[in-house]
Amino acid sequence: EPGGSGAPPHPDARPSPPIRQPAARTTMAAAPPENITSVPDRLDNGVTPPPLHPMAHNELFKGSKIQHEALRQHLLKEGKITEDDVCRLCKEAMGVFRQEANIVRLEGNLNIVGDIHGQYYDLMKVFEIGGKIEEGPYLFLG
Repeated sequence: EPGGSGAPPHPDARPSPPIRQPAARTTMAAAPPENITSVPDRLDNGVTPPPLHPMAHNELFKGSKIQHEALRQHLLKEGKITEDDVCRLCKEAMGVFRQEANIVRLEGNLNIVGDIHGQYYDLMKVFEIGGKIEEGPYLFLG
């Protein structure tokens, strides 16, 4: 008997579907267009390359104040920030979270956003559609 238990199959049990073998795959490389002869010819020169260096600390922080808009613009260009600045931003965020209550009463119209899985560009699209965070409340679920 299958399974080796010796017990009869349950009356509602359905037989397992047969195991199918995957079809053989064939791949064909598409022939390049005849007018492209080298890698530079394939480059899209209209794409701005990301910044070469991380954002300068004094551009990110003016004194103790975070320059949110400068950071947003830098990250939209796929720029980076230093590890020390990431740690400082995280510490400041933890301080804000510690001051917040666990349960918050929300009233009126608000934007409810599902889990964006840490995708920065998705977050920017949410703000583009729903408005800046200063313009209305947001509730993030993840």
